[in-house]
Amino acid sequence: MRVSFSNKDRIQFFTELQQKNIGLRQIAEITGVSVRTISDWKRGKYTIPSQHFETIVSAAQIDQGSINPLVMKDWWHNGEAGKKGAAIRMQKYGSLGTSEGRRLGGINSYLSRKGKMDGIFTPKIIRKPVKNKLFAEFIGILIGDGGLTQYQVVVTTNSVDDYEYSLFVAKLIERLFDVKPSLSKRKNQNCITIVVSSVELVKFLKLNGVLQGDKIRQNLDIPRWILEDRKYAIACLRGIFDTDGCIFQECHAIKQKRYCYPRWALVSASPYLRASIHEILIDLEFCPKIRNNRSVNLESFSDIQEYFRVIGTSNPKHLSRFRSFGGVG
Repeated sequence: MRVSFSNKDRIQFFTELQQKNIGLRQIAEITGVSVRTISDWKRGKYTIPSQHFETIVSAAQIDQGSINPLVMKDWWHNGEAGKKGAAIRMQKYGSLGTSEGRRLGGINSYLSRKGKMDGIFTPKIIRKPVKNKLFAEFIGILIGDGGLTQYQVVVTTNSVDDYEYSLFVAKLIERLFDVKPSLSKRKNQNCITIVVSSVELVKFLKLNGVLQGDKIRQNLDIPRWILEDRKYAIACLRGIFDTDGCIFQECHAIKQKRYCYPRWALVSASPYLRASIHEILIDLEFCPKIRNNRSVNLESFSDIQEYFRVIGTSNPKHLSRFRSFGGVG
């Protein structure tokens, strides 16, 4: 069996290896082939034997689903065999170049490696931080716009309004857990997906109160250890609002005059989460209101000013928007 890439994916693959400080000589050492042969693989002169490709991917901890390799039988040059190989790949990994295909590729890659016990295939080691404000803020981010699968931690942000914030989230993950997440923009969608593939991280987050699967059906709420500590509650609320909240203007026409007032709002389908957010704001001496049984609002200019002073934001778009309404002078 051999592995082939498109030119773009081949360049991406070897660039990622270089970024991980894995050069041609290191690849030659772990695969047992010559540097000249590695150079030919890099130039696309020859396809890569699948066993060597798996060794490289595992040593570098690269998700092969993200680079769309095409695995072919040794007689791949036979046209009919090529069609069969592509059909099998499509069935196993999904459509080429799609987020679903990459997800299936990552899962299949993990399942193929999880039973092996040598050093290359051991689970990714993560740092497990003590409970602190940064960790509480990250859990707020997951509550707002994140989630856990069996193998991955995923946060989704808007690629237009939240690009700068997505970089903050990626750096926060690296700082907390000592793992580098991948960032990808979904084709034809205005969103950036931040992903860490780590079973150990999923387990650790679940132990600290993060839900896996459908959060609403499981009565989504802020973990108790956060609610019981004022500084953790503030940091967690900041993470929730930065990902899932909004600043907007509510306008009314009275006697042909238009009046507009800034509003702070957090919408959630979970009554437990709404109640906890409301409780945190009350404890901090704000005057929140629950509207339409679905959103928690701050409706006075002074409350919103105080929110940015006391709780703050790590997402520049919220501060910028409130400033456009005359706030935070």
